[in-house]
Amino acid sequence: MYNSATEQKIKDIPTIGDIDIDRLPQDLTRIYAQIVSLRRQVVDGTINFQDEDLVSGLTLLRKLANNLETILLTFPQHEQKESVAFVAGTANNLIHKMGLINEQNEALLEVDSISSYIAATVLFLIGNSQADAAETAISITEIHSENLVQQRLISCIISLATGKLSKIADSNFNEDEVIQEDFQQTALNYLWRELGLGIINIAKRLVGQFNDEQQNHFDRVIELSISAPDIFDQRNIFSGPYRLAKLLKILEEDIFNRAVIDIPPPTGVDPHSWYDFLSKLAKDRPYLWENHKDAVETDFLTPGISAVLTLPTGAGKSTLSELKIASCLYSGRRVIYLVPTHALEDQVNRNLRKLFDEFEPINIKFGGEYTDFEEIESFPILVMTPERCLTFLNINPEFFDSVGLVIFDEFHLIHGTDIKKDRRSIDAMYCLLSVFTLASHADYLLISAMVENGDEIASWVKQITKKECKVFNSTWKPTRQLHGCLVFDEDKILNLNRKIQQQRKNAVTKAPPAKLRRELIIDALCFFSLKNVWETDNNDDYFRSQVLSHSVFLGINNWWQLTSNRNNVAAMLAIHFSNLGLKTLVFVDDPRITNSTSRTIAEALNDRENSYDEYIHRNQDLIESIRIELGDFKHSFFTDCKNVGVHHGLLLPLERTLIENYFKSTNGAIALVATATLAQGINLPAEIVIIAGDDRFDEDGENRQRVNPHELLNAAGRAGRAGLSSQGAVILIPGDIVTIKDSTISDRWWDLKNEVFSKGDQCLKIEDPLEYFLDTMQENNEDLTVDQKNILYRFKPENISHIDTKNLLNKSFYAYKAANNGKSEQFNMQVRRLLDRINELYNLSEEYLWQKEIGIKTGVEPLIIYELGNAIEQRGIENLLSKSITELIDWFFEWISTNEVFIEKIFTKKSTIDQIKKSIGLKSESSVSDVLSKIGILADILKYYVQGIPLNELNDKIPDVSRADNTGYLVKARNFVNRLAPELSFGFGLLSMVLTEKANQEEGKQNIPWDIRVLASCIREGFDYSLKLFYKKNNKLLMRVETHLLYNNEFK
Repeated sequence: MYNSATEQKIKDIPTIGDIDIDRLPQDLTRIYAQIVSLRRQVVDGTINFQDEDLVSGLTLLRKLANNLETILLTFPQHEQKESVAFVAGTANNLIHKMGLINEQNEALLEVDSISSYIAATVLFLIGNSQADAAETAISITEIHSENLVQQRLISCIISLATGKLSKIADSNFNEDEVIQEDFQQTALNYLWRELGLGIINIAKRLVGQFNDEQQNHFDRVIELSISAPDIFDQRNIFSGPYRLAKLLKILEEDIFNRAVIDIPPPTGVDPHSWYDFLSKLAKDRPYLWENHKDAVETDFLTPGISAVLTLPTGAGKSTLSELKIASCLYSGRRVIYLVPTHALEDQVNRNLRKLFDEFEPINIKFGGEYTDFEEIESFPILVMTPERCLTFLNINPEFFDSVGLVIFDEFHLIHGTDIKKDRRSIDAMYCLLSVFTLASHADYLLISAMVENGDEIASWVKQITKKECKVFNSTWKPTRQLHGCLVFDEDKILNLNRKIQQQRKNAVTKAPPAKLRRELIIDALCFFSLKNVWETDNNDDYFRSQVLSHSVFLGINNWWQLTSNRNNVAAMLAIHFSNLGLKTLVFVDDPRITNSTSRTIAEALNDRENSYDEYIHRNQDLIESIRIELGDFKHSFFTDCKNVGVHHGLLLPLERTLIENYFKSTNGAIALVATATLAQGINLPAEIVIIAGDDRFDEDGENRQRVNPHELLNAAGRAGRAGLSSQGAVILIPGDIVTIKDSTISDRWWDLKNEVFSKGDQCLKIEDPLEYFLDTMQENNEDLTVDQKNILYRFKPENISHIDTKNLLNKSFYAYKAANNGKSEQFNMQVRRLLDRINELYNLSEEYLWQKEIGIKTGVEPLIIYELGNAIEQRGIENLLSKSITELIDWFFEWISTNEVFIEKIFTKKSTIDQIKKSIGLKSESSVSDVLSKIGILADILKYYVQGIPLNELNDKIPDVSRADNTGYLVKARNFVNRLAPELSFGFGLLSMVLTEKANQEEGKQNIPWDIRVLASCIREGFDYSLKLFYKKNNKLLMRVETHLLYNNEFK
């Protein structure tokens, strides 16, 4: 469970009796695994503490807790102070998790003692483990008693551990509250007050509020807690305050060494702006983690230094990127921040908005479509997808002159080995190479938790930018994941298979009968690894346990084969852990399954208090916006989220935000069922992660394929979240049944061990997709695929620029590797062949020059652009410039319907064509001519959309393909809005570019109407008038229909 850095930290404690220090990380993990397995008994209070394993574990924990804290208090400058404190805190924490101490009844502060929860919190802070300190502090029950001094001190300790320092500054230890009728209580209150004042001083200093007070409150408590002997030679000893003061004194001496506020301003950065930024950051995140400190102690933050961050999931990569952004902004330069998804774009925008007053993210979404949104050119930070960046750099190349930092979050997106599966990887790599060219002076920060060859990537970046590029690839992170795999007893599986075969012989039906399905019952076991990486074959490094107290149903397919019944079993596990009060995240592979699985979980949950009604009331404005957009709130996925939420690609952005924040809240949803898109950088707290299957359908939806190891590990990394749950458990339910008998486990487990869990988070070796694309270009086949042509049109032919394409490819990761491996000649030959292919495609006369330029910007074939230009001329440029957006929709689709080639050459993705077919009631196997015969339906639907009708009405306008959509969630409309409209906007962006070019070629046609300039954005956002788009932006509105209504009311 512990990463290698934390393992070493545990092993660094001094020898204690007969404890095997070398195996201590595994022994502590085994105890945690037992707690996970026996959580029901822990909660019910029915755990058998006479059990030999539990007795052994408890003895170990008590020995560690007592001895290590004694060592720390006796030798506060011990050379292994951090290790001693961390392990002592861990031991105290695990004792609590085992249910030995009832925190409801345990006094937190007494004259002769302090709660082990309080002790563990401070010990974790001394041990430089803020995540564990925060988690422990959150679980402290604040006493609501008449003793306000104690209550304020406890609140200060909690706030210090959770980093909420502004709360401490607001604390007021009133002297009147100290004085009591009982003199001893007055003396005790005085000592508690002194400790509180000491914590306030620490907090003020951590946020940069220095004071001149010379008195050390902790020293004073240590001195006063033990009085001089009286006439009877007796001492008064306040051992509770004394112990806490000693611990806080040790903490005080170390905590400022890792204070955010003390990071010096990098060279060339305005010190006043830097200090203001740190003060703001420190109010909620005052501490540098171990890996943060390692980074900032180098010259990483200095302008002119690039870096590759391959720190694990949850290891604080965002904090380092925010520090680097501040360094760039306050040296007078701009930032480009690339993200793989719009969901992550929203999250990054929200986070940066809190820290940077000068940053105001725009509430309009942009993709690869052309749109002339001029004002974003003045933004200090631009957060966008690579597809948007590709379009932006073609339209506004001069913007990059002032860019000082380019961040690429989740940069493993550039990895690819198959054009069909990894088209985005080509675009992402092409985007990065283009930015290298335009912003050659900028620093680069590439971030991913998955990348194995970070050193190689950094060396490549250094060669391209001619600047130093550092690598930060520590495996340390503040949270731990216990990885487990669901297994079944081999003999019981054999018995079930015999039963199936016997009934199949006597079957009167082709498919297995329902009675047989009800008989496929078996106990589910979990096989946990005690090490973070499954690198050993030693049986002692694994732990087998029956997590559920009841059996589960396995499944059977139509071919009479036993299946893992992954989704139902995942639901059973989620019900179990959710009923124990553990935040649970379930990953499934299909949005439809999220809904059915969430319902199964919700229906079986015990009654629990939730804050759903309060949350609805608190977010009434957002709820109302969603209601207006959908036509009725009953169509929202959030209506069913009281205890169990869903998260998938059909959510509206506002729904997604509501569901995520509700799951994050303490009394919000206890479980969340999500598709894999959630694992792409979105941070949500989960104590338990259940992965339903290690395979999924391929892109064509016909066959199942294994999920890539880095994707599984990325999903697993969602367990535990710093400050909320420092430890988490991950249970994988393999698609193929894994069996175990005695000490022998089946081959599928060994495959998972060797291919996935033996690798650790950083397991993806980046391969340049251009290498594989260049390989495909060497074949003599004259018929290029649409994808191949679409990519080739991005490159400039030699008759436009003799060197641009060559220079771009010479910057590629493939070129770098070829040079290092002595294969530059082979690379140059491949580039020459590619250029020949490009020249062949662009074998057009000089009159096609502007069409070629638009082709380079869009990837669309120049001949298609030529045909569109001709059609515009025939209709009349002036005529089209004067048309409304709805009229342009009709004209564009009318033109597309004149030639089958047009729709395939403009909308080149198979998924887009499939969505078009679906939206007009056709099956995926329908021909292009079938599509064109019904293209008018698509035009009508799009017009309804931009005219602002709610989604329930839009859903009714969209024909059914086969069965009617009876889910109530408006799936047809959601598919159209979330998946098709953004793709259609690309085509209208092309229309806008060509129409603008044709108008500019005519004298006096420079004033292009805004409806034309932002046509693609209007299509994407759903507006029939550009002024409505600007109205949404200017009024910071979030939803389409609401914007239409408010605009119409104001300007009717």
